[in-house]
Amino acid sequence: MTTSRRDARICLTVAVLSFASGVYAAVHTTWLCLFGFYAAAFFAWCTARLYADDRRELEIHERARRAALVDDLVLQQTPVPCCSFWRHSAGAVHSADCPDSRSAA
Repeated sequence: MTTSRRDARICLTVAVLSFASGVYAAVHTTWLCLFGFYAAAFFAWCTARLYADDRRELEIHERARRAALVDDLVLQQTPVPCCSFWRHSAGAVHSADCPDSRSAA
């Protein structure tokens, strides 16, 4: 759980409690209900922003994980130099005594 998700859950709890206090104040016919409703709207907005930040953080971590996975696959598929000609010709030429099967061609 990211810190943004934790904070979003806290803001959601505060928004629900503020809304409940606004309803309670409205039932008892007092103008103080406006503070409760305003606080509920503000904390609901904060909750939405924090959940969006959480999704963004998770997407960044997922992209980094996939990039590392692709890098590992590329490293596994890179052939090992088999002879000195291969090293100096970027893999285009093999020597006559090269143990690689491509030297027969």
